[in-house]
Amino acid sequence: MNRTELIGNVTKDIELNTTSTKVNYCNFSLAVRRRYPDKDGNEIVDFHNCAAFSKLAENLAKYVKKGNKLFVAGELIYDTYENKEGTKKTIAKIMVEQVEFLTPKSVNGVTPESAEGNPCPEELTPIDDDSLPF
Repeated sequence: MNRTELIGNVTKDIELNTTSTKVNYCNFSLAVRRRYPDKDGNEIVDFHNCAAFSKLAENLAKYVKKGNKLFVAGELIYDTYENKEGTKKTIAKIMVEQVEFLTPKSVNGVTPESAEGNPCPEELTPIDDDSLPF
């Protein structure tokens, strides 16, 4: 079984591309924090290369922006290519099969991060806990 699951932040806006056979795809990088710091107490972040195809790629390019948090799951693959000097290089990549958007949607332009003391949009009325029957 080959399955990789990651939660991280997209490092730049995702661009949609098309193969020579007219299949849409996108490549993007996901910054994932490690659970434990290094020996000096500094946070460690790994950058994972990811690729998606067809409708999934279209949705990622349409809805995901730099900094958005994603859950991605897919297969770990290794691509081999030749660089400009003719040296063979191998790169690890996640072939994305499943995505969940973890960055909250904004409501009337207000996200939880930008609410600044007003976590409830205007159309939602806060509930007074004293009025609850339990």
